Amino acid sequence: MALYKDLPEDTIGERIKKMRLKLNIDKVKFAKSIHCELKSVFLWETNKIIPDATSIKKISDTYNIPLDYFHDYYYIYYNNPEEVFLKWKKENGYTYAAISRMLKCHTATIHTFINGKHKLSYNRYIELKKIGVF
Repeated sequence: MALYKDLPEDTIGERIKKMRLKLNIDKVKFAKSIHCELKSVFLWETNKIIPDATSIKKISDTYNIPLDYFHDYYYIYYNNPEEVFLKWKKENGYTYAAISRMLKCHTATIHTFINGKHKLSYNRYIELKKIGVF
């Protein structure tokens, strides 16, 4: 709808709201359609919290919206970030010890990520992006 074309899209919350309004769906129906609390939709759209990856995946699948429309993080989250990390590590010749110093974390934290024991958090994504992984 042309009515909403000028709405801002600077944040994930603004993108969710714009998408929802363009589809002419109220918050209650939207929350029900993706099986989440109405309060969550309100908090997302007012930029109080960032949606987790599973919520964005539900929105993406339900409304056929590309994951990266919301933010690159969500696309990367579902497209083997561990492999991207390992490729970057190998191409740059970094050791786990060197990377742990760059990220100011334990090497065990890195290993739990690359072994799939912990999914890529938004904060870790930001840290990895800063050092050139993504």
